[in-house]
Amino acid sequence: MRDYFAEAKSLDLVEFLTAYLGKPKEAAGSARFACCPSCGESSSKSVKLEVKNAGNTQHYNCYRCGAHGSIVDAAMQIWGVNEPLEAAKMLLGENTPQAVSIPRRTAAPADDRRNQEALTTAIKQLRQVTAGQNLHDHRWRNAAKYLIEERCLPESVVQEAMDRMLLAFMPDNTSEAAQFLSDHLGQDLLMASGLWKAGKKIPGIAFRPIVAFLPGLTSAEFRIARKPRDGENKGMRYGVSGYPWFWRGNNPKGTMIVEGFIDMLSGVAMHYQGHILALPGVNNWHPDMLEAFQKKNPEVTVYHITTDNDSDSELNPGRTWAFKLKEIIEKNLRKKAEITLPESGDLNDALRRRMKK
Repeated sequence: MRDYFAEAKSLDLVEFLTAYLGKPKEAAGSARFACCPSCGESSSKSVKLEVKNAGNTQHYNCYRCGAHGSIVDAAMQIWGVNEPLEAAKMLLGENTPQAVSIPRRTAAPADDRRNQEALTTAIKQLRQVTAGQNLHDHRWRNAAKYLIEERCLPESVVQEAMDRMLLAFMPDNTSEAAQFLSDHLGQDLLMASGLWKAGKKIPGIAFRPIVAFLPGLTSAEFRIARKPRDGENKGMRYGVSGYPWFWRGNNPKGTMIVEGFIDMLSGVAMHYQGHILALPGVNNWHPDMLEAFQKKNPEVTVYHITTDNDSDSELNPGRTWAFKLKEIIEKNLRKKAEITLPESGDLNDALRRRMKK
């Protein structure tokens, strides 16, 4: 009996994807695409899908949506086929594929480009006017208290993050925060950047006084200064960042990888001496970020992966992505990678358990 699957999987996956997704970037023995058959093209020209050899076959993996599989799986997505056998036969020329329906992203409209430019200007201006803040200023007393008492971050670590211009505060009072933004950024810029929605009396970010600036100042995260209520987002991130948060440590040979800004500060509070990379979400990264970091920091020899350990979650994405990060670091960067997850929760949970003993 003819083995359609074996024959189909012997075909060149890179050549197949190139015909539909465009020319890949070749690096470290793999091919990388800026488009995925499942979730489409990336919002920027960043690499999001990688093809690797696995024995006599090839497999792809999307670092954005998690889609993965063989050439048969890719064909099913691209041609809109439900049955693997039908896709395999199409690949071998026995059946004619239907029209291709990959979700493509067209060039950003001029208005979108202007909005991003305005957002970058607004973020840069906000960091400029918040430079040199003092932790004990009464205007953001509640926000500072939340980080120190609820999150158990030492005052010295919070103040150093402010001195490094990674962290800033707006007034706790929402009306005062809105006035602060109007006075220093101007309502026109706030509207153009999308930080202040038309028809709203107060911008949404005025309710989130903790501001964490991402590298490049094309993106920033605004967080509430309390526990989120049911269904409430604890943070709002604006803009597109091509690089994680970064804390330069004293030991250049080691780097810790965590999820989120507060986990980064928690690593500092727990006296980690190396550099710290804080991913802006476990899915919001791609291999090029790590390769760019390694290129700029060639002295790094070991990575300590400390993503979230949501042990109550059936999927536990932090654990899943920890092993994916380890694979990329060891195969692409050829560096040592160690996984050390918290007992449960994230690194800040571990810090709070330690501080409250």
